[in-house]
Formats: sequence, structure tokens, C-alpha cells
Amino acid sequence: MKRVLLGFPFFLVAFFAGYFLVPEIQTILPNVGKGDQTNSEAAPVVPSADDLLSESPWLTPEFTDVELDEEASKTSMLMELVSNGKVAFCTNEPKKAERKWLGLFKRGERFSLERRSVDFGPVESIDFGNFSSMNFRGSREAVFILSDQGTLRPGPVRTLYLKPNLTHDQLFYDGMELGYSRIFRLDDTDYVIRIAPATLRGGNSASVLLIEQGSRSQIIWFKTFFGSPGDIGELEWVGDLDGDGRLDLQLSHYAQNGGQFESLLFLSSFAKKGRLVGFAAFYSARCRA
Repeated sequence: MKRVLLGFPFFLVAFFAGYFLVPEIQTILPNVGKGDQTNSEAAPVVPSADDLLSESPWLTPEFTDVELDEEASKTSMLMELVSNGKVAFCTNEPKKAERKWLGLFKRGERFSLERRSVDFGPVESIDFGNFSSMNFRGSREAVFILSDQGTLRPGPVRTLYLKPNLTHDQLFYDGMELGYSRIFRLDDTDYVIRIAPATLRGGNSASVLLIEQGSRSQIIWFKTFFGSPGDIGELEWVGDLDGDGRLDLQLSHYAQNGGQFESLLFLSSFAKKGRLVGFAAFYSARCRA
């Protein structure tokens, strides 16, 4: 009986508070409790790339109507990446595969381009296609290996940058995002590699990769925005591979359609007139044969 009597005053306070205060709250918040839940149930609005461009001054396109030269992207030189001395080469018939290759080798702080004869192991099938292991001398010291088309000559290679091997301390993908800019000096010449916002021919927003030297500037790669600007890829290697005293570079990225890992090599000796580099070789983790 005492518990009932002690609880009665609290009941009265709660009753009158609810009776007088709820209408006032409904007046201040007219959508609450009146059957109109449109705003609270609506899906969150994700800004488009165009909205981001208009709202963020640093995303204002620096270049417009961008289009890469498709003819310049054609190459006959193959590139294979070496991981812990191992290479998986896409082929159904190893006996017919190219035997003569040029490898970029690293020994201490020295780099060199060296010819190699390659033997192939048995064919193995995995999700990305049929592959055969490439076996050649000094494979554990190789950075990458190129099919020998006679366009490059063996010899010392000046290297300005080589991406460090991933360790347990590097748990993230270190991509080049908008705003990235880095200067590389080869002899007495400075080259700038940077990422800038742009719009492509057709109106899509994209990040573009540029190489600049003095008054010359060239867009060599781009990646379209999907919802928000992301990274365009990673620099793998920078230096002078072809020995002409001008900058060359290797870029890696994950393809947007399919998601496979890809790598591209740009060489100054492959450049068209008035340009700084040309597309020289391509690698894809997905079998292209």
C-alpha cells in the first residue's frame, strides 16, 4: 500500500507534463508524430563528382575536353612484374612464347638493364587465365622484365625512385591523389609529376596524371571519378631506362572495370614529337592472351 501511495504523486506529475507539453513539441516539430516520415526515411544523398567539383574550389577542372591519344597507347613490348624472383607469364603454349627478354635488375644501390634468355614451366590454370612460370638467371634481383624488341640497349640505369617493398608497417595503399606533386631532377633538369582535376571529352570528371618539364606539359593517364575523387595509382619506378638523358616512369593502378592490377611503362624514347614520354609497355594481372 505504501508503494502505491508513494508512486501516485509521480504519476500525476508525468500525466500533466505529457498533457500540456506534447502539443507544444508537436508545434515546434510539425513532422514528428503526424504521419509524415518522408525526411527521416529518405536515403542519404551522395554528392556526385560534378557536385563536388562545384562545391570545392580545389576540384575546379584545370583541364577540359581531355582525351588520350589511342594511337600512342599501342605498344608491342610486353612487361612482366617480378615478385620475390617469380614471374607468372600468361600463355597457353609456353613453347611458342618469347624467349629473349630485357630485365631491370637491382643490386644494392645500382640498377642495370640486362638481356636474359627465359625458360618456361608447365601451364597452370587460375582465375585470371592460364599461366606459366618464367625462369631466368638472377630473377630474385629483377624489378621487371621486358620483351626484347631491339628498342632498348643493356647497360647501367639511373634510378631516381623505386617504390619500397611493403612491410608490416605499411598497411595502406599509398596512392597518388588530387594535389599530389613531386619533383624529380635528372642531371640539371627538373621534371614535375602531379595529379590535377579535369573533365574528359564527353563531360565526365577525372583525375589526370601529368609530367611537366619547363614550359612543356603532357597528360599521360587519367582515372574517372565515381562518386568522389580517388587516387590514380602509384609510382613504381622513376629514372632513365632508355639512356637518352630524359625521364622515364612506371605507374601501377587497379582497373575500374574488373579491378585487376595493371602497370604501365612510359619512356621518353617512345614520345611523339613535342611530347615528353610515350607509352612503351603494359602489364595486367588478368590474362590477355
